[in-house]
Amino acid sequence: MLADTKLGPVEKALAAVREKVARREKAPRLSLAQKKLKVIPDEVFSLTALEGLTLDFNPIDVVPPRIGELKALRSLSLEDLPVTSLPEELGQLTALRKLSLRYCKHLTRLPESFAGLESLEELYLDAKGLETFPEVLTRLPKLKKLWWWRFFGTPPEKLRALVDGLGRMPRLTHAGFLQGELGQLPEDLSPLARLKQFKLGMDKAPESEVRRLEAALPPGRLHVGY
Repeated sequence: MLADTKLGPVEKALAAVREKVARREKAPRLSLAQKKLKVIPDEVFSLTALEGLTLDFNPIDVVPPRIGELKALRSLSLEDLPVTSLPEELGQLTALRKLSLRYCKHLTRLPESFAGLESLEELYLDAKGLETFPEVLTRLPKLKKLWWWRFFGTPPEKLRALVDGLGRMPRLTHAGFLQGELGQLPEDLSPLARLKQFKLGMDKAPESEVRRLEAALPPGRLHVGY
């Protein structure tokens, strides 16, 4: 099927999913994480009943438009893929509830079609890779949880954009800044005050900034740690 790929484990995983679909088992899921794949096998796109797909930690640099054919997907994980963009067809996954793009360090923007993810409830993004807060996130009607990962040398203007952006998402209930080193937070932290929980899971964070967050949020709503 694919060159430069360990076919055994990949074929075994695909066969297992095919059997589950044949037996009409609920919520078939496929994990092809860490399989040294350079492309997504074509057979994956024939599994239209698939509800979960994990492709983490593969040298896949292009997510093809056919991803939009997997309309039953509820969970999709593309962590640490060297992609520089995502196809517009991703927005056709209207049943998708959870999406992880952590460690996609070369992904600088999200497509406008992202707004089509009308069922998306939880999203993981790479703060270092994305240029700024993607405005398309404000058009996601059901997004409740937004987790930003990898803060290394994050400039103050980006931190301000991320905080301000969270304030423009009225349905959001949980958010967090996770992994890395926290610099100086923006002066205005009021956009975070309406969240039910804000997680601060940094390897290094000035105590003064943690105290500012505690003062800006209602009691009990700041969680320090992962």
